Formats: sequence, C-alpha cells, structure tokens
Amino acid sequence: MEVLSNQIGNQGGNDHIWVRAENNEGTRLCHRSIGVNDEIDRRSPLAPEDCKKLIERGFRVTIERSENRIFSDESYEESGCELVEYGSWSTEAPKEAIILGIRPFYRDLSEFIRAIADKSAPSLKN
Repeated sequence: MEVLSNQIGNQGGNDHIWVRAENNEGTRLCHRSIGVNDEIDRRSPLAPEDCKKLIERGFRVTIERSENRIFSDESYEESGCELVEYGSWSTEAPKEAIILGIRPFYRDLSEFIRAIADKSAPSLKN
C-alpha cells in the first residue's frame, strides 16, 4: 500500500481512487468462448483496510457495489469509502479519478464483444 500511495501522490495531486466492480457477465462470455471454467470473479484490487489507510492520508475512495466481491459493501462503507452503483465508473467517475480493477476495462458488453471478435482482448492474446 505504501507504493500505491506514493505513486498516486506523485501524479500532480490526484487524490480520487475509484474501485470498479468486476463485470462477471463479460468474464463468463470470454471464458465460455475459450473453454474456461466460468467461476465468478471475487477479487478486489483494494481491501477495506487498505482503503481506510488511503482515506486517512487524504484520498477519496469510491467503491462500486458488488454482491460478488470477496469483501462486503458494508466493510468498505465502515472503512469510510463512498459506495456507488455497480458499473457506474464508465459514466460517473471523474476524468481525473484513478480507476482500479482486476480485469481489462471495457465500458460495456458490446465493447467487450468487439474486442473478442477482433482478438484484441488482453486475456485472448498469446
């Protein structure tokens, strides 16, 4: 967490971190197309205790709601995070916010499907 805080702090005062909920619909579609188990992705790039440390250092942390993430929405809320609706990063996140996520960033399912069709999805490259 020290490295993350220091890296962000050196980017000209950018103090808003937006944690995106993973799009399991796109993940399942991709996995089915390449024959991989379509288990729900429960990972998160930041744990609630890490968010609390960032908030204590003056960062604003926004978390998208998710029923699938390993940590509950309530645990993020208790850490001082602002909770927002699932998938809102593509339309609501300020342009200066640092968006964190586990999987490649597709603004909607149609963009994901186009990436699969032209084999540009990072998870499909050799």
